[in-house]
Amino acid sequence: MKTISQILKNLIVLFVLCIFPTGIFLIIEYAVTHDISRSSEYAPLCTLIGAVLSVIVFSKEKSVSISVQVPSVRSMLSMLGIGFACKQCLLYLLCLTIGMNITGSLNTSLFALVSMLCITPIGEEMIFRGILPDLLNPQKSKTKLSFAAVLLIASLIWTAVHLYGMSVASLLLFADGVMMTAIYLKCRNLVLTILYHAALNTSMLIVGTLNEKYYGIAAVICVLILIASVFNLIHLKHSSASNAECNTNLQSNE
Repeated sequence: MKTISQILKNLIVLFVLCIFPTGIFLIIEYAVTHDISRSSEYAPLCTLIGAVLSVIVFSKEKSVSISVQVPSVRSMLSMLGIGFACKQCLLYLLCLTIGMNITGSLNTSLFALVSMLCITPIGEEMIFRGILPDLLNPQKSKTKLSFAAVLLIASLIWTAVHLYGMSVASLLLFADGVMMTAIYLKCRNLVLTILYHAALNTSMLIVGTLNEKYYGIAAVICVLILIASVFNLIHLKHSSASNAECNTNLQSNE
């Protein structure tokens, strides 16, 4: 019960810290313009500020330890490729099977582009992958059960924050959350999930500006990118395992 109480307390603190910048911005905007209709445009920036505040607070309490490392070029390319292509391949399958509409229009203003491709991935990954998993597992347990519990709960929270109600879009958001949370829990490197998230948003931006008749070609390209990225990741893993084995053998001979 003590652990559950601690988790709930930390989640409430995280929620307050994340919405605090948004509340301040709304108060200032309403005081100056008496209108808050543009508040959604600055939500990603407020999220990033809230994420930074949360990291500062929880790091001081030693409740959270975010791991940020510079990955290898091949790892980064794999994350970018999988992030860009994975969801698009799934969307194309849904388009073929249930006729789901997967094209549309998006806000392509300069600030919207910067927010979508840079600010949003950094801010949301800090919160949902860097902070949230540690708060859900305060004992830092490494069992399979704790891994599965953190993965499920963190992904559900991610989905609930982005979209409400049961729909195909909600299931896709949940799948995104599972993928990115699993990457962070396995690799413990926030840079990889930020790259994945940025590539995912990039692909959604491109699809949003495509004419429907060109989407088939784009889907084929995404399949090729996904295959190449997964193959590169598998080869990289095997190479790392071989290098580790060689180092072990060298140390044994010494």
